[in-house]
Amino acid sequence: RQVRKNAAEAKVRLAALARDRDDLAAKLDSLQKVARRWTERAAKTGHEDEDKAMECLRRRRHAQTQIAQTETVLAEYDARLEQLGASVAQMDERLLSLTQKRNVLRTRDEVSNAQGT
Repeated sequence: RQVRKNAAEAKVRLAALARDRDDLAAKLDSLQKVARRWTERAAKTGHEDEDKAMECLRRRRHAQTQIAQTETVLAEYDARLEQLGASVAQMDERLLSLTQKRNVLRTRDEVSNAQGT
């Protein structure tokens, strides 16, 4: 029962971690789009207003910093997902093994009881 409970909890954590990772990947995609937009705005306004173009480039640099940080966190999420996924697989194998052993013992007990009567 304890192994089954631990496996269920680990699967719940794995699913939550996967959802968080997907949210983070969406945030990364959004930040990349923002950085591209600031680049386009800088190029568009560069001919007309240099100060505005410089501000656009500063904002793009800020977005790129956020992108780098998000990529680092995303890599950590991927590593954690891989570790937790391996742990869940091991728990499932252990649970299967224990279930099979329990069934063998039940069968032996039933045979022993039947022979005794």
